[in-house]
Amino acid sequence: MKKKVKGIVAFLILAVMLLSFTGCKTNFEIKGLINNFENACNKMDINGILDCITPKVSEKVKMAVGIAEIFTDKSTEELLDSLSEAMLGSGWEGGIDFFKSLEIKVGDIMANGTAASVKTTVRYGTADEKKAKEATFNCVYYTEKWYIESISLD
Repeated sequence: MKKKVKGIVAFLILAVMLLSFTGCKTNFEIKGLINNFENACNKMDINGILDCITPKVSEKVKMAVGIAEIFTDKSTEELLDSLSEAMLGSGWEGGIDFFKSLEIKVGDIMANGTAASVKTTVRYGTADEKKAKEATFNCVYYTEKWYIESISLD
């Protein structure tokens, strides 16, 4: 009887440990996604930015950027400047400077299967005048990878 109880207790401990490690892996992957997005923004890497965004949105934007580059003489920076409000919504200002100065501090991550909500503090602006806003990154797990689906101001 004691062996049976010890076996059940050992199994339960192992199950709890495995579930804990799965959550840690998810949080690690989501933090990596947000970090990749921040770095791509700082480098003005439009393809890097779009690689972090869900494919159903990024593919359309990539096509639009490609067409815009063919029919206009705008640089990638100018395209990002004009797309910044469309990509991020109203309430964000700064265009190119926003992307280059972006700092994202990840707070609470609430993941549930294939969806996650990430509370962040987003800082941007010049070194002398940094602005900060609370934002939520809504992420989805699709084809074995996490993507940003939307960003909203809190």
